[in-house]
Amino acid sequence: MVMEPILVHTKLNGIVGFAIQPFLKYIELIELIKFILINNIKKVALVDLGPSNEIVDFIKMLILFGIDVVYVDHHENQEKNLENYQIIYTLLGKNTHILPGKYAPSATSMVAIGEWLKENIELVFFHDDLDGYLAYAKGCYSKKLYDELDNDANKFEGQANGYNYSKLAQIYLRGIYLGPSYFINPPRRQENRQVLYDKLKLWIENEQNDSVIADYLNILEIEYIKNKELTISLFSKIEKFPGLIYIDIIREYKNEIKPNLGLLKAEMFKQGNNECVIAIRLVGKYGDQVSLFTPRNFKKHFKLYELLPYEEKNDWHRDSRLHIKYENFEFFKEKIKKFY
Repeated sequence: MVMEPILVHTKLNGIVGFAIQPFLKYIELIELIKFILINNIKKVALVDLGPSNEIVDFIKMLILFGIDVVYVDHHENQEKNLENYQIIYTLLGKNTHILPGKYAPSATSMVAIGEWLKENIELVFFHDDLDGYLAYAKGCYSKKLYDELDNDANKFEGQANGYNYSKLAQIYLRGIYLGPSYFINPPRRQENRQVLYDKLKLWIENEQNDSVIADYLNILEIEYIKNKELTISLFSKIEKFPGLIYIDIIREYKNEIKPNLGLLKAEMFKQGNNECVIAIRLVGKYGDQVSLFTPRNFKKHFKLYELLPYEEKNDWHRDSRLHIKYENFEFFKEKIKKFY
C-alpha cells in the first residue's frame, strides 16, 4: 500500500521531500509517521529545522518506530537552544550534524552534492524556505543542480551581499507570496505552496525550460508587481522610536495580496542605518504579533529575548529574530530604550 502525502511535499530524483516548519502540530507529526510506516521508509533526514520541542519529539517518535534519522542544522548554538541540541546529540550520535551560523552560512553549505543518494536516505524533511529547499535538492542529485545554488542559499540567509538571485530562486521567492499567509488561511497557503513545489519539480526535470511552466511564471510576474507596489506604498507608515523602526501592517497582511516582507525589511533596516531593531506587526504564530529582527553584524550587546517578560522566554528562537505577542510590545519598547 502506498499512502499519498497530505502535507506539502515534492519528489526529486526519487527522493521524497516534505516542506515543514519547526513548530509542527502534533496531528501533522502523526500523519508524517503514518506516511513513513505505510511506505516502509527506513531512513530519513531532517534539514534546516531548528531544535524546537516539536522537532525533538518528532525525532523521538521516529526512533521509536525504528527509523534511522540524520539531523542537519546550521542555526546558531545559542544558550537557550543548547538543551534541545544536546538531546538530539544524545538520541542520534554521529548522525547529528550541527554548526553555528558563523561556520555554516546556509543549510546547503552542510549538504554535499548527492548526499541523500550516498546515504540511502529515502525522505527528507526540510525547512519550508529557500535555503531548506535548496539543501534538500542539492542532496538529491549526483551532480551540481545549477551553479548558483549555494550563492542563492547564502544570500537568502543574508550572507551574499551584492549577489543577484538565480532564476530558480526568483521563482521560489515570488511563489511564496502568492495568496494569503498560512496564519490567515492555512488551506489556501498549503495549496499555493504545493503548486509552487510541483512547478519547480516540473521546471527542474525539464532542464529548467521556462515554457513548461509559462502560465505560472506569468501569474508570478503579475502578482509580484502588485505585491511590490503595495509594499512601497507602505513605506510612509514606518515609524521611528529609540533603537527601533516599526510598522503596523496587520490589516494589509490579512489581504489576498500581502506585503513583501523581504522588501519591507530591507527598507526598514535602511531607515535605521542598520543599527536598529526592526519590528513588524502582523498575523503570525501568536495571532496578533510583532516580529522583531536585528541587522547583520548587530553591535549592541543584548539579545532580543533578554528584553521580554519572563512568560515569553520559553520559546525556541534565534538571537537575530523573535516573534512576540503584540500585548508585550510596549514592554519591549521601554526595555530597548536603555541601549540607545
